[in-house]
Amino acid sequence: MTWNLRIIELALACVFFLGIQANAQAQSDLTASPPASYAYPLLSAPPIYSFLVSSTTGKVDGVSAKVLEVRDPSGVTINPDAIRISPEAMSVDTTGRPVVFQLDSRYFAQPGTYQGRVLLAATTLSRPVSVALTIIHPPALVNGTDLTNRSVQLIRWFPGMSTRGTIQYTLTETSRKSDLEDTQLEAGQIFNDHGVLNAGTVTLGFLRRPADLPGSPMTISAGLGRQLTVHLHSIAGAGAYTANWFVTSPSLNGREVVSLKVGVTDFWIYPFITILLGVILAAWIRYLIDTETPQLANRISILRLQVSVQAASSRTSNTDKAEQLKQILDIIEEAKGLNEDGNFVDAQAKLATAAKVFSDFQSGQAKEAATDRANIADLKSRLDKLRSNETQQQALANIDALLKSASDALDADRVDDATTAIGNAEISWKSIPLELRGQSGVKSMNMPLKQGDIALSPSWAITIDDPLSCRRAKSPITFRIKTDDANDYRYHWYFGDAAAGRTSEGMVVEHTYKQAGDYCVKAEIYNTSKPPKLVDTTAIAITVGMESATNALAEARRQRAKDTAVVTCISVVLATILGMLTKYAGANFGTLQDYGTVFLWGFGLDASLKGFLDVKNRLTRPAA
Repeated sequence: MTWNLRIIELALACVFFLGIQANAQAQSDLTASPPASYAYPLLSAPPIYSFLVSSTTGKVDGVSAKVLEVRDPSGVTINPDAIRISPEAMSVDTTGRPVVFQLDSRYFAQPGTYQGRVLLAATTLSRPVSVALTIIHPPALVNGTDLTNRSVQLIRWFPGMSTRGTIQYTLTETSRKSDLEDTQLEAGQIFNDHGVLNAGTVTLGFLRRPADLPGSPMTISAGLGRQLTVHLHSIAGAGAYTANWFVTSPSLNGREVVSLKVGVTDFWIYPFITILLGVILAAWIRYLIDTETPQLANRISILRLQVSVQAASSRTSNTDKAEQLKQILDIIEEAKGLNEDGNFVDAQAKLATAAKVFSDFQSGQAKEAATDRANIADLKSRLDKLRSNETQQQALANIDALLKSASDALDADRVDDATTAIGNAEISWKSIPLELRGQSGVKSMNMPLKQGDIALSPSWAITIDDPLSCRRAKSPITFRIKTDDANDYRYHWYFGDAAAGRTSEGMVVEHTYKQAGDYCVKAEIYNTSKPPKLVDTTAIAITVGMESATNALAEARRQRAKDTAVVTCISVVLATILGMLTKYAGANFGTLQDYGTVFLWGFGLDASLKGFLDVKNRLTRPAA
C-alpha cells in the first residue's frame, strides 16, 4: 500500500514537471514578425496596420496585446494611445494570427521616425513577448521650386506710379507619400534684382471650396493640390523683382520658401510715344534749320540793306536818285512782308532784286564820285596856271571855294552836292575869258568796266524803267539814257548778247534777252558832227532771269520738304519697330534711363536717315 502511494506521488510529480516544461516550451515558441518599418500615413484604404503573431508548438489561448510606450522622432515619450490595438484576447496557433492596430494622426503629424513597443501576454505564458514597431512618417514636399524658372509680367499703366497684380497658383504635395496637414500660408516680401527690399508686399490665401468648413485647417492630400491666390501690392517702379512667401505645415521639414520672379514694365504706348517724340524733335529741329534759319537770315539781310538805303537816301539831293532809292525801299518792304508770311523763297528773290538795284546805284555813285574827284583835280590844275593874273583873283577864289565845297561833300559821301558844286565851278570857269583859260569843259572819266559796276559820266547814265523786268528771261526790258545835256547826240547800244548786235535807236530802247544770265549793257554817245565823234561811254551790268533761278530754288525746297516728310514717316516706322523689339519686348521697361534711351533712339534714327538723305541729294543734285 505504501509502495503504491509512493508510485502515485512520483507519477504526479513527473506530470507536474512535464507540465511546467510544456508551458515553458509554449512561451518560447510564441513569435511576432512585424515589418522593418511602417509608412505613415497609409495611403491605401482602409488604412490598417498589422503584424503576425504565431506559435511554433501549438495553440495558445488568451493572447492579448498592449502598447507599452511610443517615442516621437526626437525620442520624447508620447501618449501610448497614439497606437490603438484592440484589447480583446485571441488564440494563436502555428498558422499565426494578425494583430491589427491604428495610428492616431494627432500624434504622428511631425515627419520622422517613431518607435513603439507592444507587449504580448497570455495566461499560459510566464513571460510576455515584447514587439518593437518602427513607424516612419516621410516629410511632405511641395512644388515651390516649380516657380523658380517662372516669371510673371505685370503692366504698369502709368509711369512713375506703383503697380499691383494677382496670380493663381496651385500648391501641390509632390512626394505622394504624406498629406500636408494644417497647411498655413505666410505673407512674404518683394526684393529687387539687387536684393534690396522693395516697398511691395505679398498677401495670399487658399481658394476655399464649398465643402470647406470656415476656420477649419487646410489639409492637402498626398499627391494632390489646392489653388491659392497671390496678391502683389505696391511694387514701386519698373524692373525685375523676386516675390517670396512661405508655406508651413507640421508635415514639412521646416518652413518652405516659395519664390516667384516678377517683371514690371510700362504699358507699350509710353515707349512708343517717347520714340515718336524723339523723331518729332529731330524733324522739328530740321524744320527750324530749313525755315527759321532762312527767315532769320532774311531779316538780318533786310535790316542791313534797309539801313544802307536809308543812309544813302539821306545823303542824296538829286530828286531822280531819291525816287530810285524810294523804289528800292518799297521792294525791301515787300520782301519783308513775304518773309514774315513764311514765303522765304520769294522774299529772298525780292531782296536779291533790291540788293542788285542798290548795288548798281552804289556803283554809279562811286563812279560819279571818282569822276568828280578827277574833275576837281583837273580844275585845280588849270586854276594854278591863272594864279598870276590879278584881274581874275575874285573868280579864282569863287572857283576855289566851290571846289573845296565839292571836296568836303565827297568826303561826307554827298556825291550829288559835290556834282552840283563842280557844275557851279564849271560855270565860274567859263566866265573867265577864253584867251586866259585856254580850254573849256570838264574832262570825262573813261574807267574800265567791271561786272557789277555802273559806268557814269557827268552827263549820261543808263537806267531801267522797271527793275523787276530783269527777273524773267524773254521779257522786254526798257533802257533809258538820262542826261542833263540838252545838245543833240546819237546813241549806239550794245546789249551784251551775241544775237543783239549793234543798234542806234535813240535815248530809249527796248530789248528782250532770250536766255538768263549776266549781261553788260553799254551805250556810246556820239555828237552830230561829220563824221560823228565819240563823246562818252556809259554802261550798266544786269542779271536777267533771276526768277528762273528763284523758281528752281523753290522747286528744290519743295522737293526737300517732300523728302523730309517721307524720311520722317520712315523714321517713325523703323524707330518704333526696332526700338520696341530691342528695348521693350522681353524687357522690364520703365526706368528714366529706358525712356532716355528710346527717345535718343528715335531722335538719332531720324537724324541719321536725314543725314543720308542730304548725302544722297548732294551726290545726285549737287546744284540744288
